[in-house]
Amino acid sequence: MADCDRSLDLLSDLRDGVLADMDASWVKTHLDGCGDCNGVFLDLEVIVVTARTLASENGLAYPDENGLWERIGIRRSNVH
Repeated sequence: MADCDRSLDLLSDLRDGVLADMDASWVKTHLDGCGDCNGVFLDLEVIVVTARTLASENGLAYPDENGLWERIGIRRSNVH
């Protein structure tokens, strides 16, 4: 279960391509062997792609994520 906890903590960063090579490799290996974590990763991908599609199609001005975290006084790195 500790491997799953670690993997889940790193999924967003893996998806964003900001993990160090060693961490990215570890998470990818874990996802290959863990259907539950891989399912969460696939769900995350669908959510991100859907949100970006909706943002570009509906013309609404969505806040910049980093700017939003800065305005509420939390850095993204502190959230993960």
